[in-house]
Amino acid sequence: MEPASVPETLAAIAQQLHILTQSVQALEANQTAMQVHQERLEQGLTSSGTSRSMVEPPTPPLDNAATGPEPYVSPPEKFDGDRKQFRCFITSCQIMFSLQRRTYNTDFARVRSVISLLTGRPQRWAHHLLRTHNPVLNSWSTFYEAMEEMYDDPHRTTNAAQALDNLKQGRNDVEEYITDFKHLALESEWNEPALIAQFRKGLSEALKDELARTGLPSSLDKTMSLCIDIDRRIRERRAERASTHPATPTRKPTIPPPYMSSQPTDSGDEPMQVGAARGPLTEAERSRRRSLGLCMYCGRAGHQVRECREKPNARIGKPL
Repeated sequence: MEPASVPETLAAIAQQLHILTQSVQALEANQTAMQVHQERLEQGLTSSGTSRSMVEPPTPPLDNAATGPEPYVSPPEKFDGDRKQFRCFITSCQIMFSLQRRTYNTDFARVRSVISLLTGRPQRWAHHLLRTHNPVLNSWSTFYEAMEEMYDDPHRTTNAAQALDNLKQGRNDVEEYITDFKHLALESEWNEPALIAQFRKGLSEALKDELARTGLPSSLDKTMSLCIDIDRRIRERRAERASTHPATPTRKPTIPPPYMSSQPTDSGDEPMQVGAARGPLTEAERSRRRSLGLCMYCGRAGHQVRECREKPNARIGKPL
């Protein structure tokens, strides 16, 4: 038998590669179908409860690009048992599962991956389940339910409603108030009419006055958008007034000096300062008063120091 030519050999190899490619695609299609069927069964087992449906959205079917590399997903921050962070942690894990479906296509991979992201008390709890071969670890749904019972906040809705009732805009911009309000509204599970009433209650007085003139829209989103527009106009108007009429600096009142009254002495010489603080007389002043016959205390004529009416009673009769 003559050896085949090079073109014939290449054609045969190409045909074999085509057959192998079709076989691989058929196997991948069968695996995809089995995986979708398995996920539907799992969703059917948990359809009666609401815990898993709240954190795991329906998984879209795999497309032809499923054979390519999976996108990189940063793992969630480790969970240390903080009840306020439990739902955020679980949701981050579900996002990781949905974006890397081939890596986390089994309950075993999902459960062990979540356990590797635990620390502190939750880690010790999960490690105990592993050592004792607890059946909770057999499926993701049962493990999630056990973890939710341990670490989810049972008073989450009540605490959010109370915080929402105490939330006020104050001097903050309305955008900051809206951001805080939306976070609490998600946890409170209030209906829209109750949220609109509570949102209006926490607004600043200036915004309430404007809404009293314009009226409230029918939805919460439209009410928030209207408040943002009004708040911006109010702040712009304040800036305009501040630039047009700058505040004048306040001047401190000038305190007048103590009243000094001058009365001439009987001799018509040096005037007497009434109300001024008295101190020891100088030798020159003492000599002047003696020569003029003036009082050594008040400096007036007509009496001596022992008869001076301006001198306190306790000092009457005591020489200076």
